[in-house]
Amino acid sequence: MWAALAGLALVGGCYSGVQVGASGGADSESAGTAASGGDSDDSEGSGGESGGDAEVPELPQLVAQSGMRRLTRVEYVETVQDLTGVELASGASSLPSDDLLPFDNDYTTQAESASLIVAAESLAGEAAESLLADAQLWSAVVPCESAAVDANCFDSFVRSFGRRALRRPVTDDEATRWGGWMMDEAEAAGDSSLAISIAVRMFLQHPEFLYRVDAGEPTEDPEVVRLDDWAVASRLSFLLWGVGPDDALLDAAAAGRLGNPGDVEVEAVRMLADERAKERVQRFHAMWMGYEVMAIGGDLGESMRAETAALINRVVFDEEMVWQDLFRSEETFVDDVLAQHYGIEAPGNAAGDWVNYGESGRTGILSHGTFLSNGFKDGDTSPIVRGHVVSSMLLCLEVPEPPADVPPPPDPVEGACKIDEAAAHLTQASCAGCHAMLDTLGFGLENYDEFGQWRGTDPGKPECEIEGEGEVPGLGKFNGPGELGVLIADSKLLNDCLAEQAYRFAVGRTELDDVDHGIIERTMEELGEGDFEFKELLLQHVTDPSFGFARQHTEND
Repeated sequence: MWAALAGLALVGGCYSGVQVGASGGADSESAGTAASGGDSDDSEGSGGESGGDAEVPELPQLVAQSGMRRLTRVEYVETVQDLTGVELASGASSLPSDDLLPFDNDYTTQAESASLIVAAESLAGEAAESLLADAQLWSAVVPCESAAVDANCFDSFVRSFGRRALRRPVTDDEATRWGGWMMDEAEAAGDSSLAISIAVRMFLQHPEFLYRVDAGEPTEDPEVVRLDDWAVASRLSFLLWGVGPDDALLDAAAAGRLGNPGDVEVEAVRMLADERAKERVQRFHAMWMGYEVMAIGGDLGESMRAETAALINRVVFDEEMVWQDLFRSEETFVDDVLAQHYGIEAPGNAAGDWVNYGESGRTGILSHGTFLSNGFKDGDTSPIVRGHVVSSMLLCLEVPEPPADVPPPPDPVEGACKIDEAAAHLTQASCAGCHAMLDTLGFGLENYDEFGQWRGTDPGKPECEIEGEGEVPGLGKFNGPGELGVLIADSKLLNDCLAEQAYRFAVGRTELDDVDHGIIERTMEELGEGDFEFKELLLQHVTDPSFGFARQHTEND
């Protein structure tokens, strides 16, 4: 039965990498329903026009490419939990993997995979079974008693749950068709609650749940669509929360209140006050700064993650400081164990508290063990990898790939210090250009090991003293992560790179073109020179004229 259900939900085949057409729909009958906002008998309206006398924005000069985006593993798990309250015990390891580039949501890498169908069926079944087995979850999600699921109650559930799962209204025709056969199945089994289980399984395997479609109406530009309010709601929700829209946002879409930047800003401000926004911003920084996956586990690793989360929350949300203060903070949040690990004053609180870095030489987020875990290699740190993280990820400097025919460096002299071994790269013309930058950056962090502890010499080589001197090309010299953070926090390089990386995260695409860079430049012009709040950057993105439009992606782009 469940295999047949999966076939029904995924009618049209396995969806991945399918691009948005000029009509805003996808190449399937199912996705076409979403593009139209439902049949004409939908009582909630199309959500495609601005309500009241709101002015519909003109087609902007710059509109970014867009494609159909599959939910990432994390988005799938968190959206299921947001819808049902069920925390999937199996996680989502069976779903197609997501490469960190540095973000996990690049739709251009989402190759077709039969494993998606199998995994979605299994996970949907797990969620449905858990919902039925937990009376508290049931009462929070289903509007009737489990032993008394009649046609009227089931119709209400299909429409309310379906609207949130599909991120658009369930049409009268769909509710009738689905309700009929699902209730028949439940009655045949002698268990009315089975209808709820069938519905949950279907919705959590449906193409419009697994994929986000930039649906809308054609414009005078044949490649560009004006997004309907349902698509805008999805864009906004997955960017700020990492899950589908809540009822309040869907109500705004139904009323046509997402058709212009001012209305979008009202909803975005509300959403940024939600705890889900904190989790989303945390994850953006974790992926960008390279500590989403860390070699450090256990209690120490958890303490480090808590430290970084506390600083981000303090700067972005709790005290609404300028974002650049992440790199300048003279205080950090540690428990007694982590404080001892760093060699700074302990708070005297096992749960953790804010303490001053004191004379430790540490400052800001780059002094955290989370960030310093970058570059772990062969039981030690790799200055080259660390230098690459700083230059390419934090400063968006272009670092060419090493030549394919580059000869190996000379064998290191036995007992040589690490900095002397690295100097061999500079003797080869094909390597010297990049390594002069990467090594200089990386060795400026070398006094801190892969666990974030200070050290004075190379591991196992007390005769090899680490000086920790580094330099950022064009900005200046530094010694250690604290000085590096302060140095780049005052630079345009970091600000521009943040805007670029946040844009990549928002559009779900790593490779950017001239249009993308034009939109980013416009954002930075609006923010002005100098410091700004992170929430200002997000609000600038969602209120940009391009946010409500999508350009068809073609193979020639």
